[in-house]
Amino acid sequence: MALNGTSWFDSNSTTQYDRIKTVDTLPRQTTRDERVVRRGYAVGLTIQGLGQTWFFFHHRPPAVAFGRAARMSITATGWGVYNAANEVRYNPEKHRDIHTLYIQPGTEWGGSAQPSDDDLPEWVAGCNPTQSLWDPNLAASTRRSRRLVGS
Repeated sequence: MALNGTSWFDSNSTTQYDRIKTVDTLPRQTTRDERVVRRGYAVGLTIQGLGQTWFFFHHRPPAVAFGRAARMSITATGWGVYNAANEVRYNPEKHRDIHTLYIQPGTEWGGSAQPSDDDLPEWVAGCNPTQSLWDPNLAASTRRSRRLVGS
């Protein structure tokens, strides 16, 4: 997935963000009444006929698994995983929340959060069939169990 300036991030996104910004430094994580910023990972997908679309994840393993699986579709022509922050800020003039995705672009293919060989096994270890969210505690527990069995 090649980066050609910020227009690649800002134009034709099918995701419902009010703004998508590339930044060198991500905003700090914060939770206040008028503003919530969460750091995590953004998966950028280029979809044939739709253009660029974005998905935010709190954890890297599910972001990588999602991006890799989506890229296996014949309609996805590119993907990358990026260090990102998701901001929701209340705008009193518009009487609604403004959603902004901050993306830290990478210099290599794959974005600023380079996928590793550990991401997919980590994702599987954190999957719980009774929950829709990925569970980092379950992944850590599974990892500890594997180390004990291998000792």
